Amino acid sequence: MQVILDNSLASPFTLGISAASAFGAAVSICLELNIGILWLSPGITAFVCSLISMFLLIFLSSLSGINKKNIILIGLALNFFFNAANTFLQYFSTPDAVYQITFWTTGSLTTATLKDSLVLAGILVCSIVVSILFSKDLGLIQQGERTAVMYGVNVNFERILFLLICSLLASSTVSVVGIIGFIGLVAPHISRLLKLESPKLLLLSSMLIGSALLVIADIFSKTILHPTILPISAITSLFGIPLLIFLLFFRRNR
Repeated sequence: MQVILDNSLASPFTLGISAASAFGAAVSICLELNIGILWLSPGITAFVCSLISMFLLIFLSSLSGINKKNIILIGLALNFFFNAANTFLQYFSTPDAVYQITFWTTGSLTTATLKDSLVLAGILVCSIVVSILFSKDLGLIQQGERTAVMYGVNVNFERILFLLICSLLASSTVSVVGIIGFIGLVAPHISRLLKLESPKLLLLSSMLIGSALLVIADIFSKTILHPTILPISAITSLFGIPLLIFLLFFRRNR
């Protein structure tokens, strides 16, 4: 997302895709509890809402021209909107539904099963294969849209393609473990700090660094106040925000 949008602050968390996915999962929970529509699984509704958020982001950005400033502002606006919608949904829901919805907004790895992990692994592998196949085009886009167009890259098509992939990855993950922010935002900056800036290396290193950060955050959430398990999103935000600020200033001053 950071490469195709040319914005170092782009991530599913900052652009509202994660919040939209959580709202979709919450809708599924409320419908199953109150109406009994069992076929609307959290994964399906999370993906649909993430697509809605993504297309809103593209549409609203295209009205004023996509640039580094308004893409994040629009993403934050969508983030606030879906968070507000989630709050209204909880206000009119049953206590059981509110408890389950709260899980999606705080994030936890405790309910993930082996089956969930295998499904997410399959989605991840497919996404990595597609990304590697287009890594050369991403490298040209990284050098600038004009350069990419000169070499025959369909920038708009690939932007939509990778936003779809990001929506699929974010929504499927949120539908299993809820919102866990800042991992996808901080990991690429650490990779760039290690001089791993080509799209292929950036993709693979960010994946490994992000997974390591997630495991560390999970350990902290389970050990700081043992036996109480803290929300993992609070841990990632607590450490992610100062780390991101440090990385941004460090890169700027180099």
